[in-house]
Amino acid sequence: MINKKAQSQIITTVLIILLVLAAIVIVWQVVNNTIKGGAGQLESQGNCLGVSLEVTNTNPGTDTIFSIKRKGGGDINPEPHMKIIKDGTETTCTWNPVDPDWTKDFASATCTLASAATGSVEVALLLEDGTACPITGVVLNI
Repeated sequence: MINKKAQSQIITTVLIILLVLAAIVIVWQVVNNTIKGGAGQLESQGNCLGVSLEVTNTNPGTDTIFSIKRKGGGDINPEPHMKIIKDGTETTCTWNPVDPDWTKDFASATCTLASAATGSVEVALLLEDGTACPITGVVLNI
């Protein structure tokens, strides 16, 4: 009878140790996935650090021609594209020069919209992986 109690205590101890190990593995999987997801977001947003854009209306009478200048943030590779939002809707424009090099600091170009903007023009860099840098270039109340 004494031997059965000793075996029962050993089995209970082993089961508790196994439960603790299983809990540690489960918690580690959750923490590990969270850390990896956050690191991926940091990596993709890292190219946006310090990038700012200056948008000016070069022809206030027409509200269709804007000068866009990239100010700082370091070189970005591969080349990003510009995301132009006119009055809350994404739009395209005709560039001068035709294919501006947005990889370098202080790159600039003129954007001619197909129709006049009535409220605002916002500009953001759109990276190749689909990451949109926060909008930093805005012209309001045109």
